[in-house]
Amino acid sequence: MLIAETDHRLIDAQVAQKGGRYACPACKEPVRLRHGQRIPPYFAHLPHSQCQIASEHESRQHMQGKRQLASFFSAWGPVRLEEVLPAIQQRADVWVTHGQRPLALEFQCSPINDTQVLLRTQGYARLGVAMGWLLGKRYDQQGLSLGLIQRFAAVRGQWGLCLLFWDVGRQQLRVVHHLYQDVLGHCWGTTAWITRLDQFVQGRPRMTPPARPNWPQFRRQLQQRLWRSDARLRPLQEELYLRGQNLATFPQMLMSDQATWPLFGQGEVYWRILMISRLFSETELITPDRVLELGQAVFDQTGGHMAGAGFTCPDVIGHAIRDLLRVAVNHGYLVPGSGGWRVAKQPTWSAGVA
Repeated sequence: MLIAETDHRLIDAQVAQKGGRYACPACKEPVRLRHGQRIPPYFAHLPHSQCQIASEHESRQHMQGKRQLASFFSAWGPVRLEEVLPAIQQRADVWVTHGQRPLALEFQCSPINDTQVLLRTQGYARLGVAMGWLLGKRYDQQGLSLGLIQRFAAVRGQWGLCLLFWDVGRQQLRVVHHLYQDVLGHCWGTTAWITRLDQFVQGRPRMTPPARPNWPQFRRQLQQRLWRSDARLRPLQEELYLRGQNLATFPQMLMSDQATWPLFGQGEVYWRILMISRLFSETELITPDRVLELGQAVFDQTGGHMAGAGFTCPDVIGHAIRDLLRVAVNHGYLVPGSGGWRVAKQPTWSAGVA
C-alpha cells in the first residue's frame, strides 16, 4: 500500500517519516511504514489485520508499476493512487479523473482467478467507472492464451479486442491488439509498443495478416492425440465413434480459414465436426430452432463461452451456424426449404490420415 492516512489526510509512503501514526484509508486499522534497501517505501497492515478491501502482495514490480502508470496516464487528468471504493470493497491501483467518467486501472502482477476478475470488472461497471486491466511480467511470460484473453481483454477503439501489458523496466505500454482465435483454437494478435498516452489514443495500429491453418499437419496431430487418449478429445471421439466416425477424418468441407472471436473453447473446428455429425444424424426436417439448440449444446460441450469478463459477442453461435449451413448448402449436402433444411446427401469423411 502506497497511501495511508495521518492526521485526517492522505500521505504518500515516499514522503512519510518513520515513527509516525498511520492508518489504512479503507479499514482505518493501524499500518506501519516499511522501507528496505531494495523495496521502495510502502505501508503494511499489522499481522492478523481484518481489512476487507481487496489487495494483493506489494511486490517491487507492483509498487513501481503503479507509480509509472500514474505518470503515464496523468495526461488524461488528475491522478490518485489507491482510490478506495467501499461500495465494491475495492482499492483501485490508479484512479484517473477523466472527463465525465473516471477511469480505474488495475495493475495485475500476482495470480488471480476468473471469479475475482469478473467480480472486480462487474463492480466497477455497477459504479459507472471505466476500468482497464494492465498485466505485469508474470502474465507477459505466459504467452497468449484463451484463458488470458477471456479474463483480461477488452474492446478499445481502433485497437479492437486487446490486452494491455505494462513493462516496468521499459516504462512502456505493450498492446496486443485485434485478438482473434483461428479455427484450430490458437489465439493470435498484433503487438505494439506505446511510449506516450497520445500514441495509444490517436494511434492507427497495423494488423498482422491472419494465420492460415496447416490442415494436413492438424489431422496428423489430432490422430496422435487420439492415440494417446487425450482427455480433452476423449468425450468428442466417443460420441463420434457411436456413429462410425473419427475425429481426425472429418469432412474436408469443414476446413474453413475464417477467424473468430476468442470464445470457442477448444476451437471452432471441433464445434464444426460435432455439429456436422449431429446435423446429418437428423431424419426429419431440421428447423432453425433445432439448429440453434444443437449449436448451443455443442458450443458448451467444446468449452465455449458466450463472453469474456470484459467483452461479449452476443451472436457468436449464430454467426458460426450461418457459416456452416452456407457451406453445407453450397456443397449440396443440405437443401433449404419451407421451415428449415433437409439432408440431401451425407458428407464424405476421409478414409484415413496421411
